[in-house]
Amino acid sequence: MSYFLKTECQNCHNRMDPTMGKCPHCGTPNPDEKASKRYEHFIHAGIPTQISLFLVGLAGLQVLGLIISLIAQSVIVSANPGITVQELTDLLKQPGLNLGINSGVYLTIFLILGLILWKNWIEIGKSFKGWKPYVAGLVGYLAILFFEILYGFLSAAILNGLGIKPGPNANQSGINAMVLAGPFVSFLVFGLVGPFVEEVTYRVGLFSFLSRAGKVVGYIVTAIIFGFIHFAWSSIWNPAYQGQVIAELLNMPPYIFSGVVFCFLYDKFGFAGSYVGHALNNVISIAISLIPKNG
Repeated sequence: MSYFLKTECQNCHNRMDPTMGKCPHCGTPNPDEKASKRYEHFIHAGIPTQISLFLVGLAGLQVLGLIISLIAQSVIVSANPGITVQELTDLLKQPGLNLGINSGVYLTIFLILGLILWKNWIEIGKSFKGWKPYVAGLVGYLAILFFEILYGFLSAAILNGLGIKPGPNANQSGINAMVLAGPFVSFLVFGLVGPFVEEVTYRVGLFSFLSRAGKVVGYIVTAIIFGFIHFAWSSIWNPAYQGQVIAELLNMPPYIFSGVVFCFLYDKFGFAGSYVGHALNNVISIAISLIPKNG
């Protein structure tokens, strides 16, 4: 059974979202006990809101990133009239500048998503009550870590067999460089703000919407999309990176697995559960990337 169409409250006869546990108008419990149980931990938002959250989080990051990047280019060219194209390209690759651009993008999307969810802030805050979301988030992070370790050995063996040097994908490499350029800002943006933006986008938005057609659909599609937003698509059409296509594809399973875990945490323990798991994963990864490495 799908839950895309609104139903009528048997008491006040107002229209209500069928995934809600009770009527938002009069408080009468939803007679569909199956729906109440299935979506009890979800942040309850209507279909237009769920779609808006997903589109803003997905497309907004790309569009805003392009806009801010173009503004940065204009400022650099204005300040350096004789700059060459190659010099401009080299400047735009600097981790510090990229960190500034990404920080502006994430903070702007954070504010936009927060405005879209202004009616749900109390509901989001309540999800952080109690100890269960925190313990579940920790266990979820440990499951992701365990999977990454096991899969790391397997993928390294496959890459070595193909004659490709194993390593992090372009997404992770870029983040590592930005972390080194600004550790404190990176902890704030990638460790705390980023997980909020992605959990709202892919759990409160996409997963909640798709789960109206069935939880299986929600888990599978959301996890795959979440995995491939971390894929470096430039490795396909940019000749300089084409040798990395196989490595990028082999790096997708950990991201997809993470997507499944975050969906499970959101499904069973609410927004706090998936956010804590996601934030722990990012913060600890950032901390590890700051550890000095020999060679």
